[in-house]
Amino acid sequence: VRDNDRLGKHAIMQADSFLQGASPCGALNMVGNVLEFIDKTGTPTPESRSYYARYLKPPLEPWFEIRGRSFNDDLAGDYGGVWDEAVAPARWKSSIIGFRCVKDVLPAH
Repeated sequence: VRDNDRLGKHAIMQADSFLQGASPCGALNMVGNVLEFIDKTGTPTPESRSYYARYLKPPLEPWFEIRGRSFNDDLAGDYGGVWDEAVAPARWKSSIIGFRCVKDVLPAH
């Protein structure tokens, strides 16, 4: 994230970067790399509709939740952004928004 003074590069990092910060189950870069589209629709606020209407004509498609924070966000004094969420139109594109592929773990037989 932008307020990380120890990091020389403030940009999108590879998915396997920061191995030392892996969660107990091995998840990496859960906050601070890119915002992530998730497979959950949401309802935009009037302010969100107004913002995106400047760029997308008309923004009538489904809106999806975006979670987390990007490398460009300053998290100083913040809770970290792990549960931060917003919504955006399905066709919205941004260099600071990505997605995470996940797979359910199969139970052992």
